[in-house]
Amino acid sequence: MIGIVLKEMPLGEADKLLKVFSREEGLITVVAKGAKKSGSRFLAAASVFAYSDMELVKGKSMYVLKNAKLIESFYGLREDLDVLTAAAELGKITLKVIQEDLQDEETLRLLLKGLHFLEQRKRRPSLIKAVFAIRLLWIQGMISSIERMNPGEASRLKPGTKAAYDYICTAEEDKLFAFKLSEEVEQELCNHADSLCKTILG
Repeated sequence: MIGIVLKEMPLGEADKLLKVFSREEGLITVVAKGAKKSGSRFLAAASVFAYSDMELVKGKSMYVLKNAKLIESFYGLREDLDVLTAAAELGKITLKVIQEDLQDEETLRLLLKGLHFLEQRKRRPSLIKAVFAIRLLWIQGMISSIERMNPGEASRLKPGTKAAYDYICTAEEDKLFAFKLSEEVEQELCNHADSLCKTILG
């Protein structure tokens, strides 16, 4: 099963409990035995943002990790505090919307793309987070297009911000981050995305 670790928690003295966003089954809970030990073969794969091909055994309420082949560690996210903070927000937002045992490949692709862009540092972390959040809420059916937005809310946004919002909702996946904004519009878009997340996700 291929998936990315969104959260890790200690379990006893040596083990970890992982929240994994899997390609095949959505959010799953995985026990990684011995993963806290310094010489553990699961040390890399049982870390937050580790994207791996995992061999799992299903128990009564969760999976047990038997083997893992690391595909991408996203280690570069840890080299910049602002980037790491934004990545953590992407993971936090994702955890709030995905469901246990429900496949959601589109959201997984979006998360991986967002993490890659953060790691490459070609856009400000705050903008990548905003684009990710708006697109995710759109995918999940939690927000509407500009045309269906509350008139009062829409009237408060600059034309450039409305255009960017609409682009983010409807652009092809490969072109999602392929645009440039003025600093003024970028800031308003980021503020709007933060407001949406607080209102909808709490």
